Amino acid sequence: MSEATNAVKINDDKNVTKNYGSITYEIPTVPGDKKGVVRADKKYVMCLPPPNVTGTLHLGHALTNSIQDAIIRCMKESGNRMHGLETLWIPGSDHAGIATQVVVEKKIWQEQKKSRHDLGREKFLQEALKWKNEKGDTIYRQMKRLGSSLDWTRTHFTMDEDLSKAVVEAFIRLHDAGVIYRSNSLVNWCCNLKSAISDIEESVVPNTNDVIIVSTTRPETMLGDSAVAVHPKDSRYTHLHGNQVWHPIENRFMPIVCDEFVDQNFGTGAVKITPDHDYNDFDVGARHKLDSVTVIDDSGHMMNVTEEFCGIKRFDARTSIINKLKDLGLYRGSVSHEMTVPFCSRTRDVIEPRLMDQWYANCVDMAKQTVKAIKNEELTIQPHYYSKLWIERLEEIRDWCISRQLWWGHRIPAYYASVSGQSSNGVWLAARNETEALQKASEVLSTPSDQLHIKQDEDVLDTWFSSGLIPFSVLGWPNKTEDFDRYYPTNLLETGSDIWFFWAARMVMLGLHLTGKLPFSQVLLHGLLRDAHGRKMSKSLGNVIDPIDVIHGCSLQVGKSLGNVIDPIDAIHGCSLQVGKSLGNVIDPFDAIHGCSLQVGKLLGNSLHDQLKKGNLDPKELEIAEEGQKKDFPHGIPECGADALRFSLCSLNFKGTNKPHLSTFMEYIKDVLNKPESDRRSIVQQVLYKCVEVYLRLTSPFMPYITEELYQRLPHNNNNHISICVAPYPSSSEVPYRNESLDQQMDQVNSICSKILSVSGSYGIKWHSMPVYLKPMESSSEELLRQKSFIEAISILSRAKSINILSNQEDCPAGCLTE
Repeated sequence: MSEATNAVKINDDKNVTKNYGSITYEIPTVPGDKKGVVRADKKYVMCLPPPNVTGTLHLGHALTNSIQDAIIRCMKESGNRMHGLETLWIPGSDHAGIATQVVVEKKIWQEQKKSRHDLGREKFLQEALKWKNEKGDTIYRQMKRLGSSLDWTRTHFTMDEDLSKAVVEAFIRLHDAGVIYRSNSLVNWCCNLKSAISDIEESVVPNTNDVIIVSTTRPETMLGDSAVAVHPKDSRYTHLHGNQVWHPIENRFMPIVCDEFVDQNFGTGAVKITPDHDYNDFDVGARHKLDSVTVIDDSGHMMNVTEEFCGIKRFDARTSIINKLKDLGLYRGSVSHEMTVPFCSRTRDVIEPRLMDQWYANCVDMAKQTVKAIKNEELTIQPHYYSKLWIERLEEIRDWCISRQLWWGHRIPAYYASVSGQSSNGVWLAARNETEALQKASEVLSTPSDQLHIKQDEDVLDTWFSSGLIPFSVLGWPNKTEDFDRYYPTNLLETGSDIWFFWAARMVMLGLHLTGKLPFSQVLLHGLLRDAHGRKMSKSLGNVIDPIDVIHGCSLQVGKSLGNVIDPIDAIHGCSLQVGKSLGNVIDPFDAIHGCSLQVGKLLGNSLHDQLKKGNLDPKELEIAEEGQKKDFPHGIPECGADALRFSLCSLNFKGTNKPHLSTFMEYIKDVLNKPESDRRSIVQQVLYKCVEVYLRLTSPFMPYITEELYQRLPHNNNNHISICVAPYPSSSEVPYRNESLDQQMDQVNSICSKILSVSGSYGIKWHSMPVYLKPMESSSEELLRQKSFIEAISILSRAKSINILSNQEDCPAGCLTE
């Protein structure tokens, strides 16, 4: 297995175009051997959260890659590659069903003015695959340029043949076990996508809407009302219990039901019930066995209603119904009411609850297993407070709707089988292919296969279903492969805190059920990277930054210079783990790698604005995004370098101790190194070499490029390794040189020298002409001051004309300034 060292050779010819590609080293090894592995009995395995093939990586992905690369190179608690363990970090990409279909549909419309239905399913899938191939390659190039030391021989895509087989097998096993079932139930429906969506694609935003006195915020659903509900203890309606009410528009009677879910203090305390278009109403309808009717179709138009409203858009129907009530003299006014409205995060369309036949996964038992693993500490979660959140969410889990009405994705391996000519009396079966479906149908329906008709479900599976299998599907599951036996379960899942439930928890549930083992024993969650205004990354806001633009720099517009920008971290200006916590300043090491510096006025061909124009944004979104970029990056993005970017991302909120001993040592040894005949020169050189060599190994997981370059330039001896990424990570036992007594003495030296230099500067006295007298305040201090090494250190560091020690009883010479 080839490990990326990221060693980059400096080319001194400034006219030669520099190659910024990923650099790997190749060492001849015996087949089966692993480079740098000295502890084959231990392994460390991680899967990279597969980025969506909807576009290129942004700084949020760079954060994940930087953290995980540092972990796989070396993790203090367990030790990884730099501790001689066999490591495996698996790369991949996700097909991202809804997200990819949306961007591909936009692209097709912009280029061809055609919808996916105009193209047809097969041609549309070809376009989507073409998009995937283009973006997938770009994503991998970005990862390599960041220095991510993934095993590039194991790249996977969630719709690869092997992973698709794993998805089919998982569905069939779960279906046969009764976990997956088909049911007619309410789903979150996006009328724009014409698909059910999961909670992750739904965003809830505050809104102010009209609330009719009869306690409804959605007049358009009045046409599907089945009852009016009141609280059983509400005295205002006691006399109406068991009666019926006349529907003024539909001209039909509805029952008045008593249910404790009604809030007596909200509105009039009387609530209309529409079981097919509201989750609470659905539950009330089930409790009271109410009839129901769906009045909004999959595209958001009215259906199953009177001719007056049939076929019009749902929000147009809202206005028409209010006007109708006014005409009938039944409208009693409205009041402002703050509420939350669920939107589809992909299309910004209002979510419509609809009653539909869908595939579901019963998560209750799987969630109980996961909770048990957390409580038994078989699965540990960092930060610790997320453990409580996991448990609370899992204990309240609802069944998971896993079907999507899309074309791009894993088509559901379920078939509807019926006797020819009797399609209404068929059955649904899970099967690996049509042949197996016919065999199963023949047994279930007791009918010869040649008399049966079968049709595969047109829907695809939720993307989170296939990505939930990744820890074991990428290792060959469901087959008992050598990789699966050797590397499963993995060690750690490191990912963003925003998908901890939708991906991480589902991986645990599916892993436990399908393999009998936890897919990993640790979960590490990092915060979200936000812009200077506290917003998440969004192309429509113009704050999505390609990490390559931070590494190499990028102008705002073609032909516009970068401007007089000094701080390289302006490239990630204001980005923070949480709002208000800045990244801080980082010295750019990129010059040491590539022998170049940021040139004021440098012109670049692919500007930030150009990238927006290639991003399928609507004209209005494009205008907003360009204005956002002008505000946040008025001079473009300066060249920062991969190491500076990685170190900045991994150093968020990092606050180290500021010990001046290193700078003191460097200043002190100048005098020794400048004297070739000095007896101590060789000793100083060895100490300096040890400090540099250890420090390079210490920082290598965070800054692999510059540390590799400098490591290769160190004088080599028998202890050097061929690459720093397989050199042992420093440990406290390797450098047991801490001497607290000596540290205290150096603190005193620094304090005395600081005061000497302060007097020199304050009074304008040249330090080389200023004699210094030191008077101890107690006998123990006098003993220290009279040590030759102590006086020598003060003399060298202060550069005073002379250092003179007075006894405790002596007075200072006349004319002395005292401190």
